[in-house]
This record gives sequence, C-alpha cells and structure tokens, in this order.
Amino acid sequence: MRAQNLLVAPVPGWDDAHPWLQAGVTLRELGRGPDFGFFGDAGTAAEKGLDNWRRLLASGAWSGVVRSRQVHGDVVRVHREAAQGVVTAGDGDAHATRVPGLLLAVTAADCTPVFLADPVRRAVALLHAGWRGVAAGVIEAGVSALRDTFGSRPEDLAAHLGPAIGGCCYEVGPEVLAALETGEPPGKLPPDTATETSAAAGRIFLDLGEVVQARLARSGLPPENLSRSGDCTRCGGKRYFSHRRGDRERHVAFIGLRKSAWQPRPSPADQTA
Repeated sequence: MRAQNLLVAPVPGWDDAHPWLQAGVTLRELGRGPDFGFFGDAGTAAEKGLDNWRRLLASGAWSGVVRSRQVHGDVVRVHREAAQGVVTAGDGDAHATRVPGLLLAVTAADCTPVFLADPVRRAVALLHAGWRGVAAGVIEAGVSALRDTFGSRPEDLAAHLGPAIGGCCYEVGPEVLAALETGEPPGKLPPDTATETSAAAGRIFLDLGEVVQARLARSGLPPENLSRSGDCTRCGGKRYFSHRRGDRERHVAFIGLRKSAWQPRPSPADQTA
C-alpha cells in the first residue's frame, strides 16, 4: 500500500482483525530511500530524514509520532498523553500507549520490530529487538509495560514479528548464544530449531525470531496469537534495508490507535496516576 507517497507493508491481517489501529513497516523505494535513521547525521541528510518522518506523520490522522535513540536495551517509554509533531523521547528500545492519534515508531535494518496489540484494553506497544535487546529482556519488558500500565492480560495480546534478518543469513558467535541462554549447538540441528550450524566448522546461524517467539510464549501469549513476517531483510529482495548487506539507511516500523478508536474503562494504574 502507499500512504502519503510512502510505500508501506501493513501487518498482515491486522487491518481486519484490529481495525482500531494501524501498523506496518515502510519499504525502501527506487534508489536508496526513504531513510528514517538520521540520528547522528548532519546537514542536508538530517533534514531529509526529518522530512521522511513528517511524511510518515502525514500518512494518517496522527497528531504526533514518537521515537527514541535506540540503545539495544530493555527500556520501554510509556506515553500517556498526546504529542504534536515529530517527538524524540529519551533513550529506549520500546514504546507503549493507548492514546488515539499517537504513532509509535522504531527504526531497523535487520533487527526485529515486535508489534503488540491488546484488543480488550485498546493498548499497543512496539519493540526494537536485536540480540542485545532480547538478551536484556526487552520482550518481557514490553509485555510487562502493557500489563502493569494498562491492565493488559498476556493471553489477550496479539504479537507480530516484522521483517528482520533470518536464520538463513544471521551468522553469530557463540557469545551471542550464551547471552541469549540458547546454548551453542553441538552440530547441525533440525531447521525448526532456534540455531543452526553450517557445514563449515564453527559457523553458527541464529534464527532470532524463534527466540523472540519463545520469549513471548513464556510471557503468557498464546501460540495462536503470534505471527511472523517471512521476509529476510538481508536476502529478501531488497524490500528493506539491511545493515549486514551494507546499507546505512533504516526503515521504520510503526503502530498507533486511530483517532476513532473507542476508549475502554480506565485501568487501576490510570485512576491512581
């Protein structure tokens, strides 16, 4: 689909299942744009990047879009009030809200964007999940933020893993497996496991998506509520940017409650805030 001259891949099935929200990932277009990873850039590159964020903001009836400098940790930024324009929150790798008209965003170029939606409480969260963030507990922190702030029950949550580097391409060292407590595989493993070794001795390929799905399941999400993109950002036809392929640019994952979304009764946390 195209929104405000941006090519966007919506989360499959969510437009019908959750019409009260909008969620998706921008696609790279002809050439090398649009780039949303302008942190650290300067001059015309930074201004062009900011223009892309404004285009995203204008793609729907959004009053504001929030994003953070991502540090591969477990900090979740909870947003209780509306924002205006393009807003940079503090450092963090996840956002949560149930404010209609507020768009949450994370950037990626191989890391996994994890979308969470609670259709009962009308609350959403968006997580930036690289291996360091997953090891730090960003998955569990995102589920906990929805539960503790908005009263969400894990069994009510729907989760989708957006496009990311796949086990076909994600070569890692044993220290990554150790950090994830996955364990170094002793040899070639079945393809449906979280890790695989190639025929070349010492080469380890990690399916981080399977690790994320396992952590979501351990957090209480039912397997039938989990879905995952089949696109590998490195070898999947260059629809997305890939750091491992040499791209410096970033695509953006986003989620937000439409302004027409109805508001449920206040949660206990809201009543005491």
